[in-house]
Amino acid sequence: MTRLIRPTEIVVTAFLVAMVLSTQAGAATIIDLGTSAEGVTTVATGINDSGQVTGYRRTRYSMQSFLWDHGVITDLGGGYTTAGRINNNAQVTGSSTNPIDGKRSAFIWQNGKITYINSGDYVGNQGYGINDSGHVVLYAYSPYQPCQGFLYREGIMTEIVSPTNNIIVPCDINNADQVVGYYMSDTDDQCSFFWQNGVITDLNAPRGTGKQSCAGSINNLGHAAGFFGDRSVKHACLWQYNQIIDLGTLGGTYGAARAINDHDQVVGCSSTADGVAHAFLYDNGGMIDLNTWLPPASGWVLTGANDINNSGWIVGQGTLNGQTHAFLLTPEPASLALLAGGFALIIRRSRR
Repeated sequence: MTRLIRPTEIVVTAFLVAMVLSTQAGAATIIDLGTSAEGVTTVATGINDSGQVTGYRRTRYSMQSFLWDHGVITDLGGGYTTAGRINNNAQVTGSSTNPIDGKRSAFIWQNGKITYINSGDYVGNQGYGINDSGHVVLYAYSPYQPCQGFLYREGIMTEIVSPTNNIIVPCDINNADQVVGYYMSDTDDQCSFFWQNGVITDLNAPRGTGKQSCAGSINNLGHAAGFFGDRSVKHACLWQYNQIIDLGTLGGTYGAARAINDHDQVVGCSSTADGVAHAFLYDNGGMIDLNTWLPPASGWVLTGANDINNSGWIVGQGTLNGQTHAFLLTPEPASLALLAGGFALIIRRSRR
C-alpha cells in the first residue's frame, strides 16, 4: 500500500533548511534568457546535463522556440513553435504547425532540422517528454473523441491506453521508457499514472469527488513528481519508494512539482501566504523559495521553475522589471556545501 507522508513530518527539516539558507542571499547566479523588447514573454522549459536550455518567446501574434547553448541562441524554426523538454543529445520535442497539412504536430528537433510526428486522424498532437534515445511521449487530440496518449519510438506509435477509455495525457518519459502522466476517471477525477511495457498502474493519490492529481515528471530511478489535491487546494508531491510524499506549499493553497532530477531534487511553482506564485526547489526534505537565493536588489521575482538537471541547474520564468523573462539559475558551490552541512547536522541530531 502506498503511504502518504504529511508535511508535518518534514516541517522541522524545512525549518532548518530555511535557517541554512537565511545566510545565503545571493547564493545563486541567475542568467537572463529573456528580452527587453516590449510585449515579448519568454519562458525556459527544459535543460539537459550539458546546460543547454530550451524555451519559447511569445508575443500577441506569434510563438517561437529557441535553444540556448552557453550564450549562443538558436531559433528552432517551424511555425508557432512551442518547445518542451531537451535530452542529453540536444534533441528537443514540443509542438509546431506542420507545413504539409497545417496541423499542430509534435516534433523532434536536432541540429537545425525539425522532424514532425504524424497525428493521423487526430486534429493535432503535442510532444511533452523525450528521453536520451529520442523516444517521445505525446497526446493527440480531436473534437470528436477523448485525447489519447502515445509513445513514439523509432517511427512507431504505441498507444498508452487509459483504464477508463477517457482522456489520458502522458507527461514525461525516462531512459527505461517508463511514462507518467494523468487520466480522467469515470467520475471525471484527474488521476496520476505510471506506465511501462503496456501496463498502466494507478499511482494511488487520494481519490474521490473533485480530487485531482498529476505525475508530471519522472527520473531515471522511476521516481515521479507532480501534485495532488482538489479544485481549491493542491500540494506538490513526490512518488518515491512506494510512498507519496506531500511536499506542501510555500504557505499558500497551491503547489505543483514540474520536474525531478536523478538526485530526487524537485522544482516547481507554489503560492505563498500572500497568494503570489514563486518558484521552489525541494531537496532533502525541505521546500525552498528560490527567491531567497537572490540578492534583495536583483529586480527578479522567480514565479515558476520548469526543469532541473543533474547538476542542480534550474530553468523557468520570472518577472524582471514587470516583464516575464526566462531564466537559468545556477547554485553557488558554497551554498550547496552549506546546505549539505545543514542536513548532515539534522541527521546527526536525529540519531541522538
